[in-house]
Amino acid sequence: MALRVTTPSVSSTDPSLLLTPFQWTNHASIAQLDPRPSFDSEVYRTFATPPSGNSYLVPASFAGAFGSDLWLESWSYLAVNHRLPENEYPTSNTTLCGPITDSRILPADTYYLTCSVYVKSGATLTLNPGTTIKAYAQDSTGKATILVIEQGAKIMASGYANYPITFTSVLPEISLPRTGTWGGVLVLGKARINSNSSIDGTANVEGGLPGLNQLNFSSFFSNSIGLRPGYGIYGGFDDADNSGILRWTRQMVHWKG
Repeated sequence: MALRVTTPSVSSTDPSLLLTPFQWTNHASIAQLDPRPSFDSEVYRTFATPPSGNSYLVPASFAGAFGSDLWLESWSYLAVNHRLPENEYPTSNTTLCGPITDSRILPADTYYLTCSVYVKSGATLTLNPGTTIKAYAQDSTGKATILVIEQGAKIMASGYANYPITFTSVLPEISLPRTGTWGGVLVLGKARINSNSSIDGTANVEGGLPGLNQLNFSSFFSNSIGLRPGYGIYGGFDDADNSGILRWTRQMVHWKG
């Protein structure tokens, strides 16, 4: 009987994990972790197929230890210490990350902030009744995730008593309430503010540099919420400015600065 030996192929690629700690020294210093690959990861396209005729091997749909199932939930150290999100998976249709430059309407569903979202001037973000926005604690650079409605932009979030619009954390309900779980919603208007020293009446968001502490959720204002320079400007002299509607919304954010 002849034995055929084949050399396995080896490849190296970025798995594009949903969230890896920006800096950490040990398991206790991890603020939040999601080891699953994002929906567009190469691991869903590049993996070995089992040889034909072998009934013991089951074809895989991804390479590595994780696909869309977060099998560490509920029993691992990270889970019981509130470091893992709910075992829900952000798809291409439900992932929110980066600037929104054109008006966008979100049908009622659950959406996931995997990094900070900036609704830019001239654009309107409309959330239908029953919509839920769940945010990760931070992005890949260690900055807390925030939803920013910039000057000149609008958010139209009009829910109903039985279909409210909810902003919350990706953490499981059993892990909440908990402080410092994400950066929150910032609406930056153009109306007069009660204190500023600038000629144009504007100011920068307090906390435009402070933010989420990677080691301790309760110490929210000690690192950075990810507002880049010029992205946290509010105020002015336009008292008729309109940044949209927040009606029958609830911010189950569970953080306090």
